[in-house]
Amino acid sequence: MSLFRAFKAKLFNTKEKSCAHQDIPLKTSPNPTPLPSSTFKPYFSLAIQATPAQATHSETHEEFTRHDFDSPQTIELLGWEREHESCTFHETQFDRIEIHGPVQDFYLGQDKTCSLALDSDAATTQARWQVALVNPQELVICRFYIDARYRVQGDMQDFGSLTGKLQRTFHQIETEQGQNLLRIVTQSPNLTQAVDCNYFGERNGITRQFNALGVLQFEGHFIEEQQLGRQTWYDNEGKINQVEERHAEGMLLTRYYSNGQIKETAEKDSEDNYINQLTRYYESGALWLIRPMQAGKIHGTEHIYYEDGKLQAELSYDMGELVNELWYHTNGNLKQEVHLDAAGKSLETYYEDGQLAWRERLNPQGLNCGLRQEWHPNGVLANQLNFVDGVAHGNSEKWYPNGQLEQCIPFENGHEQGLATWYHENGQLSLEIYLEKGLREGLFRSYYASGVLSAEGQYQRNLSVAPFIEYYENQQIQMYLPHTQGNRDGTARWFYEDGTIKTIAEYFVRDGQGYLKESSSYNQQGVLESFESHSNTRCGYLLEDNQREYYQTGHPDTRIEYYEDGAIRWLLTRLDENLFSSKAFSKQGELLESGFVKVIDNDYQDVGHWQRFTPQGQLQREAWLSDDGKLNETRHYFDAAEQQQTMAAETKVDDNNIVEAMAKSNDTQEPQTSAPILSYHLKFDPDSQLYAMKRYHPNRQIAEEGNLHFRGQEHFWVGIHNQYDKQGRLELSETYTMNGEPIEHTTESNTIRLN
Repeated sequence: MSLFRAFKAKLFNTKEKSCAHQDIPLKTSPNPTPLPSSTFKPYFSLAIQATPAQATHSETHEEFTRHDFDSPQTIELLGWEREHESCTFHETQFDRIEIHGPVQDFYLGQDKTCSLALDSDAATTQARWQVALVNPQELVICRFYIDARYRVQGDMQDFGSLTGKLQRTFHQIETEQGQNLLRIVTQSPNLTQAVDCNYFGERNGITRQFNALGVLQFEGHFIEEQQLGRQTWYDNEGKINQVEERHAEGMLLTRYYSNGQIKETAEKDSEDNYINQLTRYYESGALWLIRPMQAGKIHGTEHIYYEDGKLQAELSYDMGELVNELWYHTNGNLKQEVHLDAAGKSLETYYEDGQLAWRERLNPQGLNCGLRQEWHPNGVLANQLNFVDGVAHGNSEKWYPNGQLEQCIPFENGHEQGLATWYHENGQLSLEIYLEKGLREGLFRSYYASGVLSAEGQYQRNLSVAPFIEYYENQQIQMYLPHTQGNRDGTARWFYEDGTIKTIAEYFVRDGQGYLKESSSYNQQGVLESFESHSNTRCGYLLEDNQREYYQTGHPDTRIEYYEDGAIRWLLTRLDENLFSSKAFSKQGELLESGFVKVIDNDYQDVGHWQRFTPQGQLQREAWLSDDGKLNETRHYFDAAEQQQTMAAETKVDDNNIVEAMAKSNDTQEPQTSAPILSYHLKFDPDSQLYAMKRYHPNRQIAEEGNLHFRGQEHFWVGIHNQYDKQGRLELSETYTMNGEPIEHTTESNTIRLN
């Protein structure tokens, strides 16, 4: 059912051969004699099915007269398309009439359902009444004017009885050909629809729909309620996106891209089935697809083209069933061929030069059956495996492009079963292991291309149960990993190629779970570089799809890094579950840096109070960071040498290089025993989300102050920014917007307004 048909079914209940209505006489004009049939024109009228004379009880008050009825009576707004046949547009009921002079009010219980009021603005010779008719079923109030014959004059408007908003307007119009039509304009928040119809609500002419901005969305032609002729849909910019040419036997359909190019053309029968031919185009206008259609199904050979016009595919159908596919490379050579029949589907794929690349067959359920084969571009067989109803059975073999066997894995009923072997491209054995239903079982050995041993181990149901040993090609041990029932257990060692120890790690097993206890790393000279101790670092192997992947979760309780002479360079110590103390030292053992580190999302993050010292022990810089690592405050201090230099010379620092200039002030100089002098102070204000910055001269006089806003890697001044000389006198004052744009620049001699 169309939108308007649903609307009509809801509002317009056609009544054939409706009885003549009985009106309450209006004092201004008697009911006229009906016009002869030859002069009949469609019209609307108000039909009130009972008069005051038919009331069961009447009483007169000082201000009004009241008429009561024992049962509800009907008021109808009728559309007369023919002289003796009407359609009800609105209907309500009443059981009481109150007449206040020229005003008649109709009530059903306590609810007013209709009112008639004499229009004081109307000419005395053409008296008319204003009507407000309440349709309680549709929650609308219809407002219009009637003349002395109760015929509607002008437009009718429906308002929501709950919202008071205009919902639709009924325009009575007469065409240039003398035809009387009803134009119904329906309004909603996102769509305005204009419908031309007769006085029975049957569409006849042009129907239009507009969006909330007034842009045309649809324009359609109707003949006696049938959608015939040209139907056009538009996008939100008013561009055509679909056109239908409808006729009694079906339609011609055309869809468009936003650039105006045709996207698709098709034909449908009266049952809305696609017939004859469907054609699609690229946005450039080039032909894309030609599809033969019969009774809504693809029947025949469909042709698909590349945008340059070359044939891309030929797909053959039998009443919607795909029976054959031919796909082509851009050079015209066959790319893929697919044949479908009752036994399933066979598929062959080719390289661009025409060389066969892939071949397989699927049963009707889509499962592999028979040999599945793949070839290298040079024509050499690359791999093959046999299937029975989707289950692998036999040897899975793979070859190098030179024809040398790369791997051979035996399958039995879908599982890897038996001795599996891999080979180097020169034919030497690379790896061999026995597989039991896909799980590693027994001895494992791998070899270099030279033929010498590269690794060995032993498995039981995919778990390592003996030391796993890897070798350099010179047969020097590279790694020794002891295992117990799949977990690393005992002392593991890694070596450099000359046999020097590289790493020693201690593992243990508790309740079937592997743990790392401690590890030490050495350089090639045998000097200890780092040491870690662990209390709850888990480790082991993830076994999934017969694959093994090592994992290690946790952080060391203590980590120590050393200088080459054995002195401690860095010390990390756990304080609680996720908080660590961090300290860095000089080669002489002097503290250079101290602070705290927190594990956040399995990564280390600096937090809390941090301090940095010169090699002479003077405090150089300190910072305070939040629990999530955000800088709250930082202070930088002068050292003794810089104090002497800056006291004797002018210090000028460009605004955009403040932080860089302060960093350069940290060069190591002579020891300073007195308290450090603050050179730079940055503090975050949570209310303004800005950093207050102050820079000082060595004599402790303020040198610069202002507010900085940090945005990613960038920062800029906000508000007032001042610079001072060594005596504290203002040298420069600048004003910036919240986006860092300069507004005013003031010196001792002048002021420049920038924006």
